[in-house]
Amino acid sequence: MQKITRKIQTGKVRSGIEIELQFQSFAEHLHAQPIFAEQVNKRDEKYGYGTCISVNDQVVHSAPEKHSFESGDLITVDAGIKIENICCDMARTAIYNQDEIKLPASTMNLICAVEFARQAAAKAIKPNATVGDISSAIEMVAEKHALSIITDFAGHSIGEQLHEPLRILNQPGIIERFDNIVLRSGMVLCVEPIFTDGGWDIIMDYDGWRVWTADGSLAVHEEDMILVTNDSSEILTSI
Repeated sequence: MQKITRKIQTGKVRSGIEIELQFQSFAEHLHAQPIFAEQVNKRDEKYGYGTCISVNDQVVHSAPEKHSFESGDLITVDAGIKIENICCDMARTAIYNQDEIKLPASTMNLICAVEFARQAAAKAIKPNATVGDISSAIEMVAEKHALSIITDFAGHSIGEQLHEPLRILNQPGIIERFDNIVLRSGMVLCVEPIFTDGGWDIIMDYDGWRVWTADGSLAVHEEDMILVTNDSSEILTSI
């Protein structure tokens, strides 16, 4: 199993709020708008933060918190900005202080698999492929690593709006009308595999945002923004 080199080290950040403050400074430097802050939940309440910082059994949409991370925590940072009227969105999962703790093989399997799935999805994107091809590529990685897929959330097209109409599911057949949509040059897609090392059931927090795994299993989430080019694709996000 490969060693994950994308780590969060002590002394750089110690909590979700510190990541949020760094992101706000970064967005200000770019003269960009943090677009997550204006998103609303089912109660029409604004999210209010520029980042989602989901830890361990938190799946998505977790607000950054003040309490300190612990060594071995799986931390997913999801962030988006709008710059020159174009939206950008990405997510990465990292291990906090990985060198200070020996992680179980199951945890390493989980975090490696989500990265492999993101890469497989990118390879599946090209002109005349279909959305179903992307979904199948993600599903194959989950099956190979014996992981569950969270199907309640999906990737999406992106442009002047953060979430444009096209949905990129992490498993084919969930919403079949999207599976057969043909990819064309110029499309920009966000692919975001979300896996757990337990079941796929989820629980919504009382805050109307944070989502947890129902069985307390670990969850990981990564996201890339990818342009369909004339003959292939180009990943627009990095790290």
